[in-house]
Amino acid sequence: MEEHNPWWFGEEHPKYVEWKAYQIHWVPRIIDEFYSEPFALNFLVGPRQVGKTMSIMLFIHLRLIGKLKPQAIFYLPCDEVSDYRELGEIIDTYLSARREWGD
Repeated sequence: MEEHNPWWFGEEHPKYVEWKAYQIHWVPRIIDEFYSEPFALNFLVGPRQVGKTMSIMLFIHLRLIGKLKPQAIFYLPCDEVSDYRELGEIIDTYLSARREWGD
């Protein structure tokens, strides 16, 4: 969980670092459609290599960090999740951690 959420430790995601190194900083319009109010849940699906992860990282770094507590932002790439049970366990672990953090 921690390796996918480096902002919890004051760090930037490697995809965002990569984007910052580009000469042109293109921002996909899709990030304007994501919800950022507390308890928002956004899913982005699509074919491989079309910019899903980059879009999510730009949304997190440009729209959420500084607005919300870093630990309130949870990113999970689901390509490594085997089934709904494992997804439920990961979410339960995150929610338990938030309670321990006092959120």
